[in-house]
Amino acid sequence: NSLIEQALKVSPDSPSALRVRGDVQFALHQLTIAERDYRKSLSLQDDTRTRLALARTLIPLQRYAEISDLCAPVIALGSSSDISAEQRAQALVYTAGGKLYSPLTPQELSTLQAQLKEADSLSNALPREERFLPPYFLGESYLRLAQPKEAIPYLEKSTALAPTFAGSLYSLSRAYRLSGDTVKADTTSAKHTRLSRLMGELEAYSNRITQNSNDFEAMLKLAGTFAELGDKAQAADLYQRLIQMGKYVDVAA
Repeated sequence: NSLIEQALKVSPDSPSALRVRGDVQFALHQLTIAERDYRKSLSLQDDTRTRLALARTLIPLQRYAEISDLCAPVIALGSSSDISAEQRAQALVYTAGGKLYSPLTPQELSTLQAQLKEADSLSNALPREERFLPPYFLGESYLRLAQPKEAIPYLEKSTALAPTFAGSLYSLSRAYRLSGDTVKADTTSAKHTRLSRLMGELEAYSNRITQNSNDFEAMLKLAGTFAELGDKAQAADLYQRLIQMGKYVDVAA
């Protein structure tokens, strides 16, 4: 990050440096700062990568109309060699995902599903952490159409691709229940409840450590949460740090 700041001191209007700094801020969940950097970069140079980065930043802020406007020029390019398969898939899924929760006519919903199916066909080109989005939104679209059986395979796929995304489990439980499979619905609902609890703990203990890096109790509990989530590497790293600092050695060893 210091190298980026140095580059911006030398060239404060560098679109690429501003975009990279925006990427760093996005990774740190500093969405307002990331948005500012992306917008300035885009004002200096209209670039597909920056457009999509800004659109991605606006998703947690639920600014769907702006997301659609940002992605529209990318979608209009079709399968052009000017954009990659990853960029087309992102533009399609960001736009369709945002529109899904707006009032839609049957024709608009049909168009949205077509876009999501194309994005799903390109999902291997997406970053690993985004591959669950096309099947998740497709499943949601079928639930909206009161077609839970059609939703199930997509939501099962989404859950498999993103096992720590509670939204997929919640919608899958609904789809099972609406399809009449109460056993699977109850099992999936219990998984959703457990995952929601663990993700809440993850956020709470992480926040405690951010506020106080010497909160060893929070570090121990965070390691336990990672272990319960199945992330053995993260858990082992935290336990090793505790052992090195001579804290909770009997538990962490």
